[in-house]
Amino acid sequence: MKRLKLERTDLAIVIIALLYILSPFDLVPEIVAGPLGLTDDLAAAGVLAVTLLRARRSRNDAVITGSVVDPDSRDDAQA
Repeated sequence: MKRLKLERTDLAIVIIALLYILSPFDLVPEIVAGPLGLTDDLAAAGVLAVTLLRARRSRNDAVITGSVVDPDSRDDAQA
């Protein structure tokens, strides 16, 4: 499995979304709003999923278009 490299903003979004989902504090508490209290957690999970999918897609697009350069090939071109 290859590692997914995230930009700083994407990494910040992932960390904040995970912390919010795992946090016991909510903007809309389930105890007050019942099942509707899960909407803020679902929204955070959606933001997390979109961010990771966008990062994965941009990584795949870079590999397909050839914009990922092999470090060894750079040395050959300069020599």
